[in-house]
Amino acid sequence: MNIGIVGPGRVAARFANSINAMPNATLFGVCGKTHASVEDFIIKTNSAENCIQSINFDEFVQNDSLDIIIIATPDNMHTELVLKALQFNKHLLIEKPLCTNLEDAQKIMVAARNSTSTIALGYHLRWHTGLRLLKQKLQTLSSNEISHVSLNWSHTFIQEAKWRQNPGQWWCMTTLGTHCIDIIRWYFVPICGELDELNIISSNSKFNTTDETLTMAMRFQNGTTASIHCSILSDEPFSLHIHTHKGLIVADDMMGLPANRKVVFYEEILSFNSDNDLYRDELNDLMRAIQGNSEPEVTLRYGYKNMCNMLSNCDTICIANTDDS
Repeated sequence: MNIGIVGPGRVAARFANSINAMPNATLFGVCGKTHASVEDFIIKTNSAENCIQSINFDEFVQNDSLDIIIIATPDNMHTELVLKALQFNKHLLIEKPLCTNLEDAQKIMVAARNSTSTIALGYHLRWHTGLRLLKQKLQTLSSNEISHVSLNWSHTFIQEAKWRQNPGQWWCMTTLGTHCIDIIRWYFVPICGELDELNIISSNSKFNTTDETLTMAMRFQNGTTASIHCSILSDEPFSLHIHTHKGLIVADDMMGLPANRKVVFYEEILSFNSDNDLYRDELNDLMRAIQGNSEPEVTLRYGYKNMCNMLSNCDTICIANTDDS
């Protein structure tokens, strides 16, 4: 399939490198703000010389040879680009989160119903083999076994993607928090029911712009509670603790060096190999869905629900249908 990338930045480069190593996909084109940024991106990712270079998305999206578009721009630019792509029925992989406000998210949901596009959200951690293995093990638990879940993950994202510091953008929430919400939802909504309460406290005391550190407190329909703590001001390895009536289930340092990653299911140490290409795997999942006329693993409906939770809004999820956790 021919794939185009909009927003030639750090995450886009990961996608480009994955596409260039895939036998079933071609990096067909790149669209950015300036010719210089697009050309530099193509050179740095060793992309083909005939890769289309564009600074005009209106023209880019109308190319009939383009099958899939990856939206990898700053979050507040997603809505306009997605709505235009849906007009031309382009299949989409939208980097998380879906957008930055609920009104835009609802516009995208409505437009998607009138399109034949297949849409996936870019939560690449879904393809982490250790996290997937733990997901399988958790399916053996009943809803009344789990009492509380805590997830802590911090990283100093101060020099990377500085556009996140601008008012109107999330910072900590979009670098780490939305992934954490995704993992909590992915693991526990099927077991514990939908989230019926979520409160977020954030701080911006260092740079005084937007969220730098945040804590979330959640409750599922069955009464199980969960907490998330994230910060871009310090480094703390990914740590997930699941408290059950039988004991503790732990996943530690899952985003660190492969040798340091550990999952302990009660007293059983789980063995897994996590050197796979997460960006390749999520693209392959989207292409599978397109070719099979089915849904990708992380659907637009799911992205909408994640947006609602990022906004501490558990009451509007019904628009997305309740058949997708």
